[in-house]
Amino acid sequence: MLVRNELTVFLLPNFSNADVVTAKLECDTGNIWLVAAYMPHDDEVGPPPALLRRTLEEASRNGADVIIGSDANSRHSIWGSSDTNTRGESLFDFIISEYLCICNRGNSPTFVTAGREEVLDLTLASHRIAPLISNWRVIDDHSFSDHRYIGFSIDGEGPPRKSFRNPRNTDWEGYRRKLRQTLPRAPGVDTLATADVVDGWVEAFSSACITALESSCPLKTPKGRGKPQWWTLELSEIRASCRRLFNKAGRSGLPDDWVLYKTGLSIYKSELRRAKRISWKSFCEKVEGFHESSRFRRILAKNPVSLGYLKDVDGKWALSSEETLQMLLNAHFPSNTSSTEVPL
Repeated sequence: MLVRNELTVFLLPNFSNADVVTAKLECDTGNIWLVAAYMPHDDEVGPPPALLRRTLEEASRNGADVIIGSDANSRHSIWGSSDTNTRGESLFDFIISEYLCICNRGNSPTFVTAGREEVLDLTLASHRIAPLISNWRVIDDHSFSDHRYIGFSIDGEGPPRKSFRNPRNTDWEGYRRKLRQTLPRAPGVDTLATADVVDGWVEAFSSACITALESSCPLKTPKGRGKPQWWTLELSEIRASCRRLFNKAGRSGLPDDWVLYKTGLSIYKSELRRAKRISWKSFCEKVEGFHESSRFRRILAKNPVSLGYLKDVDGKWALSSEETLQMLLNAHFPSNTSSTEVPL
């Protein structure tokens, strides 16, 4: 499942483990639980996992819509597999019982290896949000995995991009020039006789400063996330080479070509891990020389994060941002009580 737009989601740790990861998207139109689920082929109980069942039950109690992207390891002709097996029948019964909708379209294989192509990946959605999902497709781009990327669109407006000013890019010479042009002549001391007059001059000075700043530091709108800091030109070349080997192996189907692709993929993943380690080590070395508070500020400024969900003293996880904030309030201000009275 690919998410093209940048959205803020919160991990739900109490509904996540090694095989199931659940995140919550909070938006004005309602809450959406995004679930990535791996269903092991050697699970004796059969699909779906118990945690996925519990996750859907909790989402239903909270009135949240659900979108599930899964490596189901199950075959059924309903979602385009070449045949139907016992796991597929079990999973299909579960889908019907939970009133989930199957978003898969066509029979393009989602799992591709040297000797096998099959539809093993499923996209499911709750019945309320399913009509908004369109353009489901298997993407031909190389995913550097046995499984292909799956893309789809959700109709509706995405979150607006917030414009911002970056003080580091301010044209300070232009700021001073504009400020001199905008500021009125300084008043004499005798003219500042009343508070109203002083307030008027303060307003004029503030307005001039704002005008100068807007002129020398224009608003910027983010264009999307670029390459991570650890990405290098060498990684780009290795990735392109690996993609070419994959395309060649897919066209020819020769075992030797698949071996070359697997070797290239192993090299690419090894270099990827190496680049991340080097970048992280370099980042840590740069902040070691700063004071603790300055170091903390630099880390947050470099990698800003949203406040996640917390666990209270009883071990219960928050299920919304409001609950998280309430936990923080109770922990740091235990005697706090809501009151409509204003102290005098």
